[in-house]
Amino acid sequence: MGIEWLGSRQYHREKEPDYGKKLWCISDPEIELGFYKFYFTRNDSPYTACEKAYPDLTGLEFVGEFNEGFVNIESGSSRLILMRAIEAYGEIGFGFVCQSRQREMSDAELI
Repeated sequence: MGIEWLGSRQYHREKEPDYGKKLWCISDPEIELGFYKFYFTRNDSPYTACEKAYPDLTGLEFVGEFNEGFVNIESGSSRLILMRAIEAYGEIGFGFVCQSRQREMSDAELI
């Protein structure tokens, strides 16, 4: 289960030199996990990424709390949003749109 997901990576900030292919997400609704779906973001860049996710859910609810504001994804860390079907045999689907903030530069970088 895991390695076949590598082809599902999306490099949503690939054109930004600070992040490139070191910040990626997987949100393929076709990945089968029973009655669960997920949105996963990984930050392997040396910088904190600040992002906000706008979900569009059909027949799904969040497992745990969902932070609707901007979230900092620290260097070397991940973010997982887990959703489950509301009804066992109902229609389910989702989409996410991400909004990103420019990273704040350190004093040393500004000099």
